[in-house]
Amino acid sequence: MTDTLAELREHLRHQGGQGKVVVWAHNSHLGDASFTDMGWHRGQHNVGQLVRHRFGADQALLVGFTTHTGFVSAANDWDGPVEHRKVRPSMEGSVERLFHESGPGDFYLPLGEQAAPLKEPCGSGPLV
Repeated sequence: MTDTLAELREHLRHQGGQGKVVVWAHNSHLGDASFTDMGWHRGQHNVGQLVRHRFGADQALLVGFTTHTGFVSAANDWDGPVEHRKVRPSMEGSVERLFHESGPGDFYLPLGEQAAPLKEPCGSGPLV
């Protein structure tokens, strides 16, 4: 994936552009797997981690998305068949549940650089 991003960036630069690429992906793909079970025990990496390493953290702005519930199409293994699955409702106390319960009319999430620190932890352990 990062090879493809690098090629796209170079192509855009050769066309006279700035070579900026936007990737829309789920939070689990844009975080840093080295701080998760995925990185610790399985030695796997994710796109966010690889992009930051390859292009520099100051050159990557990664905006992920999350959900309360719904459906997802994914494979269990690389090159495996796509499976369509229902996503379980978000866990009590998670940010996904908070976003869902606030409703679209009452929701505001400031994303400026001066974000306030958390007043308390969002959970008590891994959300698996």
